[in-house]
Amino acid sequence: MKTLLYVSEIPGKEDGEFRPGIAVYEIDEDGTPALRQRFPTDCTTNVSCADRDRGILYVTAAQTDDAKFREGGDRILMLRFDPKTGEILEKLGEAPTLSPNPVYLALDPTGRWLVAANHALHTFVHKLSYSQEEGWTSRPVYDDSTLVLYSLDEEGRISGVSDVAFHHGSGPLRTQTHAHPHSAVFSPSGELLAVCDKGNDRVFLYRIREGKLIPAGDPWQAAPGDEPRFCAFHPTLPLLYVNHEGNTGLSVLRYTEEGELRCVQTVDADPDPGRRQPGRVYENQGIAVHPRGSALYSVVRGLDCVAVYAIAPDTGLLALAQRASMEREWPRCGEISPDGRWFAAGNRITGELFVWPVEADGRLGAPKCVRHPCGVHYIRPMLFSN
Repeated sequence: MKTLLYVSEIPGKEDGEFRPGIAVYEIDEDGTPALRQRFPTDCTTNVSCADRDRGILYVTAAQTDDAKFREGGDRILMLRFDPKTGEILEKLGEAPTLSPNPVYLALDPTGRWLVAANHALHTFVHKLSYSQEEGWTSRPVYDDSTLVLYSLDEEGRISGVSDVAFHHGSGPLRTQTHAHPHSAVFSPSGELLAVCDKGNDRVFLYRIREGKLIPAGDPWQAAPGDEPRFCAFHPTLPLLYVNHEGNTGLSVLRYTEEGELRCVQTVDADPDPGRRQPGRVYENQGIAVHPRGSALYSVVRGLDCVAVYAIAPDTGLLALAQRASMEREWPRCGEISPDGRWFAAGNRITGELFVWPVEADGRLGAPKCVRHPCGVHYIRPMLFSN
């Protein structure tokens, strides 16, 4: 088997006229990522998910034309790839995200539905209104922050919008003026969809019923300013792991299939936050759980490392086991290969792509690093037959 990395690209500091798209890397036997293909899209690409059976890669993309941007937010690209070789063959089409700034995609295990989490932007406009009681008043109005449920046809193409769930609320930070759904992940049973919202400091659980997004229970409320960002389910235990953008910590949530959420542990990748540099950004980026459920990985900006946590086999609780250094300005994303052999992460600004071998105990070995010609925005690992 060979491991391919589908790398979503974003312009970095030194890109010049470079046009981003999707790059395909193959991990050699020694762990070195080797560039095999570049598929141009003429737009910045971000998060992706794949339908292996039907050979479709879904990728969020930012609009580059102002006129198109006014026609429905950003886009989801549908790219066909060869299920045997992994080569991207063609663009099948695209669909609007309705709300701007899509930051996560989730494919329903049945292949019937695709969910987009739309973070929305931080910009706003002022709307004026008049009433006899208050006279003229002005209030800021922000983009709608949403989950969009798309229906898929038999070939896996997006056939239409089935439902939209609106998120509301805010938090104490300047980046929390309104809701910001940031991730959407299906549970191992496929019955629950977990959504982290870093704008209102909440984690939600949904079900899909008859083409509708239905809340499965009350959301879990994080501490003000924690900004729940990414989440990952344990493969066998009823636990949901959540990292935060407002700090370098993680929360372990126990869930039930009925939709209950309860925090059972909090941990932090930084043992001494009092020594942090003023003005430096400290936040979690991507999160991943080993397929065996033995370790958890969270990429931490500011500490510029991959925090590796050992997962207790009986309780699923976490213990910090390693901080694998990246030593770059803005480490980004972080995904483990489906067979658990490799962990990959990138840099959003300078474009380095890192691949670590995963040891038997879940720790990361010595990485291989290559320089990509533009910033690394997201990585999707997949396995293919040689």
